[in-house]
Amino acid sequence: MLIRLVPPLRRLAHLAVLACAILCATITGTAAASTPQDNGTVNLKAGDFARALAPYTRYLVDDGKDMSIDQILRLDRDREFNPVKTKLVDFGFNRARFWLRIPVKNATTEKATWKLAVELPYIEHLAVYLVHAADTKQPRYDKLLDYDEASPFADRLLDYRYFAPDITLGPDERAEILIAYSSKQATQVPLSIETPEHFLKRIRGEDLMNWSLLVLLIGMTIVSTVYLVALGFHTAVYYGAYVLLSALYLFHTDGYAFQYLWPDWPIWNSVAVAPIGLAMVASGSLFARSFVNAPEHFPKLNRLLLATVFAVIALMLASPWFIQNDVYKTGSLLFVIVCAVFYFAAGLLAVRRGQAGAWFFLAASVAIISTILFGIYGYLTPGEFNQDIAGLYGRYALFFEGIAFSLAIFLHIQAMRKAHDDTLLREIETTREKLAISEALQKAQKDHEKALAIAEARRARLATTAHDIKQPLMSLRMSLMRLKADDEAASAQISSSFDYLDELVRSNLEETTPTTQAGHAADRENTGGTEDEDRLDPHAEVETRIGELEQFPVMVVLNNVGAMFREEARQKSLTLKLIPSSAVVESQPVALMRIVSNLVSNAIKYTDEGSVLIGCRRKGNSVCIEIHDTGPGMDKAELARVMKPYERGNKPGGTGLGLAVVAELARHYGMTFDITSTPGAGTVSRLTVPLN
Repeated sequence: MLIRLVPPLRRLAHLAVLACAILCATITGTAAASTPQDNGTVNLKAGDFARALAPYTRYLVDDGKDMSIDQILRLDRDREFNPVKTKLVDFGFNRARFWLRIPVKNATTEKATWKLAVELPYIEHLAVYLVHAADTKQPRYDKLLDYDEASPFADRLLDYRYFAPDITLGPDERAEILIAYSSKQATQVPLSIETPEHFLKRIRGEDLMNWSLLVLLIGMTIVSTVYLVALGFHTAVYYGAYVLLSALYLFHTDGYAFQYLWPDWPIWNSVAVAPIGLAMVASGSLFARSFVNAPEHFPKLNRLLLATVFAVIALMLASPWFIQNDVYKTGSLLFVIVCAVFYFAAGLLAVRRGQAGAWFFLAASVAIISTILFGIYGYLTPGEFNQDIAGLYGRYALFFEGIAFSLAIFLHIQAMRKAHDDTLLREIETTREKLAISEALQKAQKDHEKALAIAEARRARLATTAHDIKQPLMSLRMSLMRLKADDEAASAQISSSFDYLDELVRSNLEETTPTTQAGHAADRENTGGTEDEDRLDPHAEVETRIGELEQFPVMVVLNNVGAMFREEARQKSLTLKLIPSSAVVESQPVALMRIVSNLVSNAIKYTDEGSVLIGCRRKGNSVCIEIHDTGPGMDKAELARVMKPYERGNKPGGTGLGLAVVAELARHYGMTFDITSTPGAGTVSRLTVPLN
């Protein structure tokens, strides 16, 4: 069942899509902004101090991962190490070990300590050294930390989702920070150095924002999912799984998962990003498939979405063995883009179809797809885009998506409720029609009983008439035997006998006419006739009943006619079609029933193969009941002939009064009757009835 968004909600959905597009453009512009390269010495200061280190960093690629710290220190920094020319330290999907050198100086007059923030969520190996300036060829250094992929979270000196060793320098002291790291995943590592006060303030603000959004999102999702599932909206299960997996993905990429969920599973933490991300994509495809009801409305899209789900599951199962393969990583990212396109296509198709909540679904899909594309853009353009921006945008996108999907699902449920209410109303109307048919059948049964009583009474009259007629017939026979041409007495006797017979037939048969019966009923009323006698006079009752116009659904009559002739049509192997109509007409139901029954009876009688169609067309303040058949048809002369009383068609049986009765009843009750026929193409009968 489809409903249209009310104008305020439609405008809100349009604004949501526009806001997502503007935000995407803003973040893209931020990512494209260039940062000047310094590659000089970082002057460390006190107070509220923080400095990004990428512009001051030089790097060396250790493809064999076999160089030691002593070998590195013997190399010339300016000749052997290349400057980082991008905004971030990022070498893409690369399995080598990277050595980073960053010169620093304590620009204060006192000994001080700073925090070196190494925001690397997945490590294969990480070591940080502080190399003190010296005149000797072999400088002195301190190892500040040394972790590998097998190190549990408890080995860290600071309870922090990333790494933050202390850098302590004396007044005006110069030193060099040396970092060696490798990763099985992306190699992007945001580096910064800041005072402890600034560091604590920053991570508290980040934690507060991250946790607030995640807790709010997860809580809202769980409550909505449980509520919607309780209402029977099972699409919410896919939505809940999708949002929770998305939240888990962000939770993991931010380092919280290793800190709180699996601190003793460091190997799993180093490879978990692929299966979690792919599971999120698969659940998103299933949610889109369920929300737009792709199996019913978009079969091709349904097949594509199911294919992506199976492909994603295969990639997810293969990730433990191929996660270090660059082709696997790049292929998985490109496949995620394909899934995002199908996801967005589902939203477009839902909008085109006019599905309730489709605009909000589309707005949410824009938000989440832009998040995926920003993340993939960061992976495919090393050093140009900070994944922290994608993570931050991802949180807001998921929060926005939760609100948008909640509105979409709310409107979808409203549409389902409306459909349910409409179905209930139709069932009530059907029950009323069945009740009307039942009442009509009861009334027909009573009329049948009355007719039987009248027939029995008339049979008795005919028996009496036959008995009374025997004697004059015998007298007539005897007189004829004695009759002679000049016998005036015999002729008088014959004349008298015929007069008697004429009077006897007239007096008995005229009592059966509606006028006489009505007159007798009036006489019985004036003379105190009994109710039982009135039952034997149906014509007066019919005259009263037919004289009243009523307002009633036209389907009450048409359904009865269809039920009456369906078996007869079936026995002739004809298809009797009845097109439903909601029209309410003002007419006399019995007269309308007689007219339509005559027309349908004729159509079935003269149709040997094909179908008979009964339907209605609205024409201004009236409705036209049409009966189409595929019979042999008639030319104009034949049609004019059968419209006359007692004129029959080319089939045996009948009295030839049907069409004449139809025309007379239609004229009497303010209806218009018309019939057209074409030889070899069938006949169309039309009866125009005033609407309510």
